Amino acid sequence: MASQQQRAKALSLYRQLLRTARSWEGGAEEQRYIRSETVTLFRRNRHETDTETIDAKLFEAESRLELGVHYQIPYPRHYYKSTGETATKPLPIQPLYMHSLGTQASKDDLRRRTEHLRALARGGIGGGTDHDKAKRAR
Repeated sequence: MASQQQRAKALSLYRQLLRTARSWEGGAEEQRYIRSETVTLFRRNRHETDTETIDAKLFEAESRLELGVHYQIPYPRHYYKSTGETATKPLPIQPLYMHSLGTQASKDDLRRRTEHLRALARGGIGGGTDHDKAKRAR
């Protein structure tokens, strides 16, 4: 069962996404896309009761919003993995935060992805560059 805190966060994020769509400067087509994607994904997941899955979905929505606003691109970013130096066709990969595209991920996979991304955001995995490490040590 979703907690009251998750429900409040979901409603707040839903309103924030719709406000972003309304004020988007990319044109009417992109505004419609943001609004449509928001409504579709929130309606698809409205009956979700597992708290870990809900957290992963909310994390995805926050990530997509932040990336969209930062890069001024409302569409999901596609990532590709090169198969080598002379690769003729790079392989598409699914970003860690993207749960709504492609195959359905297991609950354990969603939990691992979300924990990994939160640790990255805190600087707990990979550590960053030596400059970043020195900066955090101060």
